Amino acid sequence: MRIHLFLIAIIIVMAFILGRWSYLFKDQDFYNNQEKEVSVEETIFKMVASVKANGIIDIFKIYDNFEKRKLLNPELYSSSSLSQNNKINCQQKQKEKYKNFLDIYRKDELWQQFECSLIDELPDMFFEYPPYIHPSGKSYVYLYYKMKKVKLNRDWIERNLNLFHILELNEIKNEKKVSKSKLLDIFGSFNLARLQYLVNADVLILLDDYLLVKKFDSLVDGRYYIYDLNEVQKFLDSSQFIMIEKRQDQNQKKCLYEMGNSCWRYSVGYLFQMVGSFSIYLFVTSIVLLILVVMVLIKNILKERKSEDQRRHSLQILTHEFRTPVAAMLLGIEKIQQNFNHIGLPLQDIALRLSNDVYRLQRLVEKSSSYLNLSSKNVFKFQLKKIDSINVFLSEIIDHYFLNKIEEGQLKIVLLKEDSFFYFDQHWIGICLKNLIENSFAHGLSPVTFSLFFSKNNELLIEVADEGSCSFKTIEQMCGDFVKSSKSKGMGLGLKIVKKIVEDLDGQLSFLPTPTRFQIKLSRHKLEKKFNEIQRF
Repeated sequence: MRIHLFLIAIIIVMAFILGRWSYLFKDQDFYNNQEKEVSVEETIFKMVASVKANGIIDIFKIYDNFEKRKLLNPELYSSSSLSQNNKINCQQKQKEKYKNFLDIYRKDELWQQFECSLIDELPDMFFEYPPYIHPSGKSYVYLYYKMKKVKLNRDWIERNLNLFHILELNEIKNEKKVSKSKLLDIFGSFNLARLQYLVNADVLILLDDYLLVKKFDSLVDGRYYIYDLNEVQKFLDSSQFIMIEKRQDQNQKKCLYEMGNSCWRYSVGYLFQMVGSFSIYLFVTSIVLLILVVMVLIKNILKERKSEDQRRHSLQILTHEFRTPVAAMLLGIEKIQQNFNHIGLPLQDIALRLSNDVYRLQRLVEKSSSYLNLSSKNVFKFQLKKIDSINVFLSEIIDHYFLNKIEEGQLKIVLLKEDSFFYFDQHWIGICLKNLIENSFAHGLSPVTFSLFFSKNNELLIEVADEGSCSFKTIEQMCGDFVKSSKSKGMGLGLKIVKKIVEDLDGQLSFLPTPTRFQIKLSRHKLEKKFNEIQRF
């Protein structure tokens, strides 16, 4: 058995043990929801009894009437910025100053006259009588503070604290020029989420630096003990729980218990205590074994890849060595063909079959050699040259391989109407054209048409078309390893090699099944750039 299989088997066994242990762990008493709640509540009672409170705050005594409690209503608060005074409105207000005498008793009208400097001072007790909130959604005290804050001090703010909307105090608390105070720190710590818990009179409200705990012995909903959060955290360090703020806008882990905006979970130390040293060692060992398995697998993959490269290299050498005897056999075939009429009829038939087999062997050697190179990064070494005439260059390649087909009228050539220059590698473009035209004759119907033309984007299009149809629907289906049609007598590698050559030339090979049509698209700009890079080196 290989070592990595042995390690995998061990990990599976350990995973089963951990899973079984976790199942048993889940069934234990400390995972019972009712007991968890009791345990957290007991911790809270102990905390209240052990940690000294810094004071008591009665929210509803501070906001002591129905109108003032509207300053705790989040729906009446507007977070939008204040608009600048409109001079046209002030001019209009100047015209209408004494139009309606009763308007002077309206608070919003008085405020607008003050904003427009139509009156120098606000009436006495202006801020003390309702309504306390301007139609803009801001409190009148806040609007006055924004106008006069340079001249106002901490005492003025504290005296008028219960006339601000509580959500406005967060902005004032964070201003550098405002002196800090406990009351402002507490009220200024409320945001929209925390305010909902205060309105609902929840037992616990967790703020930035303080914890508010409702008096259990009080019949008044708004009376809370004030605890310094640092002192609370010190107490919890010795317990099995941690307390964090529950945030509605974030994805958090499930809480063991929730009270107000506090989320209670087991501390890390307590979790380790519950899990036990054996399980920790088992988990760490599993991780180490998993790392070892991955390392062994990577080592085996690299070893297999190296072995595959060695086999491929050996096959490349072997294919290369085939070239010499095949070349010698071709020379012998040529001599036989030159004296073909001087040998007897029985030998002529044998010579023809031998000639076909030798040429087939030559094609197999060429295709095998090209295919074995497909896995390397630099598959083909191009020797690009600037060709002054596309028509002449490609016509000569076609004539070299298919002159007899042209003479018999089975192959038609359609050249460019306006000849131009281009960049080609004679050897590899010859292999592409030879493979595509041979495929058309072998699998399609004559006549075969070889066409050249330029696209609208000035790309050269080389097209080989016949009158047949193809069973394959896409070029990807045909370009798999050793994919052949029912008529194929080769290895099924030719089209894959063509596609790879075209892609390495930054071109594109496309295909239409009915009638069968292959098209090579080459960019002169890209090949010119590749040509310049080759010349540079």
